[in-house]
Amino acid sequence: MELSDSGWWQVITAWLVTLLTGATFWISWGLHRSFVTRNEFTVSERKNEERDISIETRLTKLETQMEYFPTSESLEAVRNQFTRLHAEMDGLRDTMNRIDQRLGVLYEFQLNKEPK
Repeated sequence: MELSDSGWWQVITAWLVTLLTGATFWISWGLHRSFVTRNEFTVSERKNEERDISIETRLTKLETQMEYFPTSESLEAVRNQFTRLHAEMDGLRDTMNRIDQRLGVLYEFQLNKEPK
């Protein structure tokens, strides 16, 4: 059985044509779309460096600002001070209420004492 008599050469030829066409399109696309000239690369690289510098500057500013944020220990100390202040204010309110009650009693006594 010969290769030309069986029809395999038509199948092989069709596959070769398909592969060559695909390779041609792939190479053409690669040359036009993905390869970059040296000048374009330099411009792109410069833009990337400027962007990196900008990002680094922003990060440095953020790190500097975060140094001045209160720590959890200092926030806990402030919370404790407010708790203590609240307790002292409760004590003052109780004292003021007792004084108010005594003044009320004195006022009632003075009203009852006056001649009618």
